[in-house]
Amino acid sequence: MSKKTNILLLIIGYTGVMLSLLLLRLLLSVITSCPLLLRMPLLIITYIPLSFTPLILSLFAKDKPKDYGFSSKKIPLQIFWGIFFGVAMSLIFTLFPHLIGLGNWFSSGYMYSEWWQFTFEFFYMILGVGLTEEIIFRGFIFKRFKEIFTFNKDEKCSELISEICAIIFSSILFGFFHILSGNIFQVLFTTFLGTLFCLMRKVKNCTTLSLILTHGIYDALLVVWTSVLLS
Repeated sequence: MSKKTNILLLIIGYTGVMLSLLLLRLLLSVITSCPLLLRMPLLIITYIPLSFTPLILSLFAKDKPKDYGFSSKKIPLQIFWGIFFGVAMSLIFTLFPHLIGLGNWFSSGYMYSEWWQFTFEFFYMILGVGLTEEIIFRGFIFKRFKEIFTFNKDEKCSELISEICAIIFSSILFGFFHILSGNIFQVLFTTFLGTLFCLMRKVKNCTTLSLILTHGIYDALLVVWTSVLLS
């Protein structure tokens, strides 16, 4: 597939994601006004469609799951890395800032008090947010940037350049993705997190499945630490 085609797919895909996110933000007031038992599954169901445009375009591009970092090998190890990195990131980037008085900079913005609320948060963050955003950014968008920056002069050098560029630019778009729900600090911090997610996949048996778990667990634990330490 040509570079021009990959650039076009990237533009259409990311535009579709941002428009879907804008629509979701408009629907949130309606969703949050629903009864609790309806609201909880709706939050997951309405987040997943953010990935629809990239997924449709991936069919056109004939992308395969392995192109997005998925693997059927050693799934228990993939799960282990996902849980390990999710907890480790939470301790470093959430608990530690809270303990040194910077909790307001690294909080979820809301708090829970009931066990079932925390349980739902883990389901929502893993099956909704983690799954959707990893498919989009460490999957479709990462793949497009890697194709765009691939050159055939020196195979090893080309692979390194394409990998670095894909990490940098997919992470920047990941950070900007959070502009509607945050501030410039959150944009910069999520750009940094996006870079970490990309680098984690270089660890053996750490796949996109691992990153879905890492992403979801880290986001869910934001609420846990905020509720426990700022209540």
